[in-house]
Amino acid sequence: MRRVKALAGLLAAVAAPAGANPAAIGEALALCIEVVEAESPAPLEAAGTPFLHDIAIPAPDRVAVFEAPAGIGFVTVFDAASLGGYDCALRLPYDNSSGAMRWEKLANGPVMALKGQGFTEAGGSPAAPKLARCTGETGPLFVTVEDDREAMAVSLTISNQAPVPGPCEE
Repeated sequence: MRRVKALAGLLAAVAAPAGANPAAIGEALALCIEVVEAESPAPLEAAGTPFLHDIAIPAPDRVAVFEAPAGIGFVTVFDAASLGGYDCALRLPYDNSSGAMRWEKLANGPVMALKGQGFTEAGGSPAAPKLARCTGETGPLFVTVEDDREAMAVSLTISNQAPVPGPCEE
């Protein structure tokens, strides 16, 4: 929880478009890191994040959806037990392409702030960065930012599953 407050405080100083909440994005990212490290939605539950619903998928996998801090979007937790992985994604919905660009620009600050938390750039683009933390108590973590045009949401995903090819492979 200390990491959540530190990252949220750091991001409160980031310039943001009108109506945006960079501290809430920072809080959601920090919670997602804790969720993936714990391989459990317990950090979201402990923070009082409202649970919205499960998405039905074949067992043993599970998808749970929570409201994001400050109501800025949704946090989706994917327990990919059948694949041995765990993902947590902040989904920021938008109405049009300018909304997508606004979220991408706003997400860039919180994502790049993770570089101070041991993450390094691992590809991507300025609008859709990718980061990796190859060492840590719980193993590697990966961050991606992408525009899901079908769902009309910008997704910031934390995962313990490496993209292919994996940035932590030697």
